[in-house]
Amino acid sequence: MSESGSRERAPRRESGWGRATEALQNPQFRRVFVGNMAFFLAMGGQSIVRPWIAYKLTDQAFALGITAAAMAVPMFFLSPIGGALADRVERRRLIVLAQSMALLSEGVVFGLLVSGRLEFWHLVAAAASLGCCFPLVMPARSAIVANLVDRKTLGSAMGLNMTGVNVTRVLGPAAAGYLISVIGVEGAYLVNVSLYVVAIGAMLTVRKLPPMGKDLPSLHKHMVEGFRYLLDDRLVGILLLFGLVPQFLAMPFQNILPAFTEKVWAV
Repeated sequence: MSESGSRERAPRRESGWGRATEALQNPQFRRVFVGNMAFFLAMGGQSIVRPWIAYKLTDQAFALGITAAAMAVPMFFLSPIGGALADRVERRRLIVLAQSMALLSEGVVFGLLVSGRLEFWHLVAAAASLGCCFPLVMPARSAIVANLVDRKTLGSAMGLNMTGVNVTRVLGPAAAGYLISVIGVEGAYLVNVSLYVVAIGAMLTVRKLPPMGKDLPSLHKHMVEGFRYLLDDRLVGILLLFGLVPQFLAMPFQNILPAFTEKVWAV
């Protein structure tokens, strides 16, 4: 066989970009990816819009900390439960239900905002309800990816998923700040609410996925096993620590940005 013939038969190696994005060839994953982008864009946008409204209503930086805590406390306690539930119920339904609860909460706040009847405690209550919804969405959104793609494209899918989330963490707040200056806080709030609708619509087009099975331990035992695994696996513990440190350092600063804009930067 000639050397030229051997070269012609050699399989073409896929480019690095092709390997990184090959999960997008799966229509089910594309729908989840679009839903994730819309959901986290809205979540990032609300991380600016909600504190901005709270500061305008109270003119107190302390109010920004209260709204952040109202969301963070239920997220802290319910996150382990959300992970265990993601193994016990149909994941698509769990995501749609939790996102619908978030949409309802945000819709009520938007209605009060445009009608001029919004009070600070409304924001605190909405933040607390969202803090109860997000722990149900986050684990299920990560777990559902493994159900929709094969092992070969799992790395691509997870990489795309996390890249999309990190991009929205930058674009969401930046876009919300720009929209507040262009179309007002009501318009920016409406855009974020609309993105929640897009996220739910995209998830409704994903096929239903059966739960893992009936041979799972009790909810309490399942959560204990998760904590034990975290303590036993040093690498996982380190990765979790590195994931938490930016949250502790960056999120409080982001929450008090509305106060900085007026009190420090005068813009």
